[in-house]
Amino acid sequence: SILKQGQPAVIVNTASAAGITNTASSASGGSMAYTVAKSGVVLISESLDAAMRSRKAPVSVHVLCPFGTKSDIMWNSMESSVTFKTEKSKEKMKKRITSMADQLMDGFLPADKLTEVLEECIDIGRFYVVTPDNKSWNGVKGGDINLARTWMLGRAEDFINDRPPLSYLSRENRPAFAEMFKQ
Repeated sequence: SILKQGQPAVIVNTASAAGITNTASSASGGSMAYTVAKSGVVLISESLDAAMRSRKAPVSVHVLCPFGTKSDIMWNSMESSVTFKTEKSKEKMKKRITSMADQLMDGFLPADKLTEVLEECIDIGRFYVVTPDNKSWNGVKGGDINLARTWMLGRAEDFINDRPPLSYLSRENRPAFAEMFKQ
């Protein structure tokens, strides 16, 4: 096991921004099962990190929570599950899927940049590896990790102020959320 070896090691678990932001209630109708699963990955990672630190083990634990990664996942999924009658119909569908994916993934990091962010976070000892979100959300422009931190702060404020969960995302709280993001 890693502990018995006593050598420095790094563990990275991949979750999603959904694991720290709870996207299940979003206007886009994020999947509750996906959010719960990714939240579980974050919780397991937090617990593992605490266990390694309590043992003074030379094991660095990190949880990768990307807002999205620019990739060909949509087309690759389609191509592997659909049989096309002709090469022309396949190319036509690829063009449509690629165009749609480009719009959906606008602002997401390509995999090589995601790797750079991960390596930097490992080097500086940052546990939560949250990628920059270059998209706008409810009028708040992303671009760095402040959006993820603001979401986490919003959840904490719901708890502290005895508000229902995810109240910080409601229309009436949007201006306060935007103000938190600026800080």
